[in-house]
Amino acid sequence: MPQPGSRGVEYSEILYNGIVPPDPFPPVRDQPWSTDELPYYITSPPPVIRIDVGRQLFVDDFLIESMPRLTRSYHRPEPFEGNPVLSPRDEDFHVRIDNAEFTILTKLAMPFSDGVWWDTQAQKFRAWYLGGPNSLRLAESSDGVNWARIQSGGVVMSIPDQRDSGTVWIDAADPDPGRRYKMSFFSFKDKRNWLYVSADGIDWPDYPSPVARSAYYSSNRDAPTGDRTTFLYNPFRRKWVWSLRDLRDRRAYGGLEYHRMRRYWEGDDLFDASALLEQSGFWIEADVQDLEGAGPPNRPQLTIPQVYNVDGFAYESIMIFGLTILSSNAWEDRIKGDAFPKRNEVYLAFSRDGFYMTRPSGADRQPFVAIGEPDSWNEGNVQTVGAGCVVMGEPESEILRFFYSGRKNDLLDDGSLLREGHLGCGTLRRDGFASIEAGVREGQLTTRPLRFDHGDGFLFVNADTVDGNLRVEVLDEDGQVIPGFERDRCLPIQLDSTRHAVRWDDRESLGFLSRGTFRLRFLLRSGSLFSFWVSPTRAGASEGYLAAGGPGYERYVDASPPDTSSVPPERPTRIDSMQISPNPMGASSTIRYDLAHQGHVVISIHDAAGRTVRTLWDAAQPPGKHTLRFERGDLAAGVYFCRVQTERGAEVAKVVVVGPE
Repeated sequence: MPQPGSRGVEYSEILYNGIVPPDPFPPVRDQPWSTDELPYYITSPPPVIRIDVGRQLFVDDFLIESMPRLTRSYHRPEPFEGNPVLSPRDEDFHVRIDNAEFTILTKLAMPFSDGVWWDTQAQKFRAWYLGGPNSLRLAESSDGVNWARIQSGGVVMSIPDQRDSGTVWIDAADPDPGRRYKMSFFSFKDKRNWLYVSADGIDWPDYPSPVARSAYYSSNRDAPTGDRTTFLYNPFRRKWVWSLRDLRDRRAYGGLEYHRMRRYWEGDDLFDASALLEQSGFWIEADVQDLEGAGPPNRPQLTIPQVYNVDGFAYESIMIFGLTILSSNAWEDRIKGDAFPKRNEVYLAFSRDGFYMTRPSGADRQPFVAIGEPDSWNEGNVQTVGAGCVVMGEPESEILRFFYSGRKNDLLDDGSLLREGHLGCGTLRRDGFASIEAGVREGQLTTRPLRFDHGDGFLFVNADTVDGNLRVEVLDEDGQVIPGFERDRCLPIQLDSTRHAVRWDDRESLGFLSRGTFRLRFLLRSGSLFSFWVSPTRAGASEGYLAAGGPGYERYVDASPPDTSSVPPERPTRIDSMQISPNPMGASSTIRYDLAHQGHVVISIHDAAGRTVRTLWDAAQPPGKHTLRFERGDLAAGVYFCRVQTERGAEVAKVVVVGPE
C-alpha cells in the first residue's frame, strides 16, 4: 500500500503523528460513539507529535499548547456559480414506480457516493455516477466543471436488477494493474454489496459477475451491511474500511424505530473484508447539535437526527469524514402542492486515528454543504461523493474542489412525482477547513512538542496576512527560543499564499532539529493561519496525502523530486552529532563535533536571550572529528546555547552551567 511521500519514511514511525491507538483497535463498544465525547488523543496527546507527513491543520486542539488572543474559524466551500455541473438527460430515467395513489419517476445523473477523481493514469477528471436506467456511468472533464459522458451515454456497467449507492476507488498502489479501480454497489437483487475491479475504470466485468459479495443485509448487528454502505482506504493504518449502514431502535429516546447510524469494519484486503462484515462494531451516530445546525426548516424535522452516510478520505496528515446527516424525511403534500426530498446535509468531522472524530460545536456546527432554496437543483438530499476533493491551481494559490450530489422533487400536472439527481461542486482554499484568526492585537500560538525525521527541513505556512503580519519563533524542547530563530530575525510574512517559506535573516533550514524535539511559536496579527509543515526540500512538498489527487501531481501524495537548485543545500545535521561533556558543566567542558566538509567554522556561545557571549572558534577547519575546550570563565550559572556554524548549515546544543563562577 502507498507510503507517505517519496523518501522512504517508515509507516511504523509516523502512524498518526505519534498517536498510539488504544488496544484493541478499532475499539469494541456497546453503543455508537457520539462527538460529544472528545477523542483520547485530544485529552491525552502524545508527548511528542510527529510531523513528517503532511501539512498540519488546526482543525482541532491536537497541535496547540496555547493560543492567547486568537480564535478558530471553520469555513465552507463556495458553490460554483454554474452548478449543477452534471444533470440528467431524457435517457436517464432510473426507476418508474406505479403507486396506488400516483406515479414516481426518477431521473438521475449523480454520484451516490461513487467517486470523482483526478485520474493520474488518464490525466483527466473522472466522475463515476449513478445514472439510468440502473447503471454505472462515467463522465470526464479537463477542468472539473465541464463534463462530457464517454461513449454510449457514459454507461460502463448496466445493472438491470437495480443498484443503490456505491463507491469507486482508485488504488494506484495495487501491484496488479488489473485491480487498480475498485468498485462496490448495493444490489437490490440479493440485498448485498457487490464488488468489482477494472484496469482502466471503463472496462468492468459483465454484470452480474462480481469479484466478491458482502454479507447479507439485515437490521440486526449480526449482518449489518445495508443500502447506503460505502468503503474507503485509510493509508495511515493501511486498512480498507467499510462504512456500514445499520439501524437502531431509538423509540425509547424519542426517535424512530429504524434509526440510521454507522458501524465500522477494517481489514487488510477489501475483498476479504466483504466476506467478514459480520465482525464489525458500533461506530458513530448523530447528536442533538445536528438539528440545531440544520438549515432553515421548510418541512417537519425529526425528533432525533440520523447519520445517513459516512464517506472518508486522507488529506495531508489527517482523515476527513463527510457525515451526511438526515434531519427531515421526504415530504409530499399533494394538497399544498409541495414535494421536498429528504433534508440530508453534509457535515465534516476530523480524525487523527481513523475512528474517533472531532466536529465543530455550538455556533460552528453548520453544514459544510447545505441544501439549497426550494425549487433549486439541490433543494434536498445533499450527499457526499467518494474520495472527497481534488487539489487545483498554482502552488501559491491552490484550491480544493469538492463535489456533492443534490436532488429536486416536482409534482407534475398529471399527478406524478418527478425526482431528479444532479452533481454540483464548490471551492475552498487549500487547507481551508479551519483557520486561526488574529485581530489588530497580536496573538501567539505555541505548538506542543514536535519532531520530524527529514534529513533537512524547510518550514512553510499557508496564511493570509495581507492586512497584518506573521512571524515565527523556533523553541527548544524546554520552550526557550533557539538563537538565530527569534521573532526579530524572522522575515515578516505579509501576503496571501497557500505555500510560503519562512526564513530568519540568512537562515531557512531547520535541518539541525531533525530527530530532535522543538516547538514553534506563531506570532499573528490581523490575519489568518491555516496550516504549517516542514518540507524536506525548498520546493515545499508536504509529503502528505491529496485525497482524490489533482492536476500537476503524479501521485496521490504531495511529493516533489529532490532539490536541484543551484544553491548548495544545507548539510543534513542533527543535534546528536555534536556532544558537550560534561553537561551540566562546572569550570569547563569539551565540545566534540564532526565536519562533513572542509570550510570556515564559527563556534559561539549564546545566552537564553540569543545574545553572543563568547566566540570560541572563527577559522577554517578540515573535515573529520574535532574537539574544542570550553572554559567557563566569568559566565554566570544558567542556560546557554552552543552553536557550530558552517557555510552549509548549523547545529545548536543547550549547555547548562552550574555552580559559582
